[in-house]
Amino acid sequence: MTWLLNARQVSDMLRIPREDVEALARERRIPCIKLPNGAIRFDPDDIERWVRSLRRPETKGQEVCDGK
Repeated sequence: MTWLLNARQVSDMLRIPREDVEALARERRIPCIKLPNGAIRFDPDDIERWVRSLRRPETKGQEVCDGK
């Protein structure tokens, strides 16, 4: 059984403000589950897949520089 995370836990995991996690959820830009009482929760497996999907394959394992 997977435990669902709240916005504070996801913000700690991603190292971004809780308000940003909530905004991403409102905009449907991050996978989330809306409970019948209106609360929003996050499946940690979905969050990990989402983060991996954001990585650009051409820079995976490489440093990105500005050409200087």
